[in-house]
Amino acid sequence: MTLVFDNHQTIAKASVMQEILRIGLSELPKGLTAIVISRTGSPGALVRLQTEQQIEVIAEEALRLTSEETKQLVRLQVHETGRSHTADEVARLYQTTKGWVAGLILLLEHAKQYPLGTALAGLGAMPGLCVPAMSARRRLCLNQALWPCWV
Repeated sequence: MTLVFDNHQTIAKASVMQEILRIGLSELPKGLTAIVISRTGSPGALVRLQTEQQIEVIAEEALRLTSEETKQLVRLQVHETGRSHTADEVARLYQTTKGWVAGLILLLEHAKQYPLGTALAGLGAMPGLCVPAMSARRRLCLNQALWPCWV
């Protein structure tokens, strides 16, 4: 079983929740995994667990696809759907998503029904703006996946 704590950066550094989380993470039973997601560096309360090697920090860069990995993922999607994309579109996909898998997957899903260029044009025109044909849920997920690109 895995517990996921997202948006850890929203908890005040002086909050008692920091200590509760630290204690909880240090007492996890075997077989239980916890993932703490923060859009800032490791909070002070968790640094102690890091130095004791009880937790591991995965750097943002390690979670991003490289340009070559993006090309390979696009090739897999092309193999599945039969719809190909130009080298320029693939390069723009990588530039737009900056390697964020969720954004890439959502754009490729969109491209199964609509020309990929429409999604890329919409995103390039204004951060946070997606193709209107996308569902609200997809638009929200894509915006969240691409958020670090706009900050």
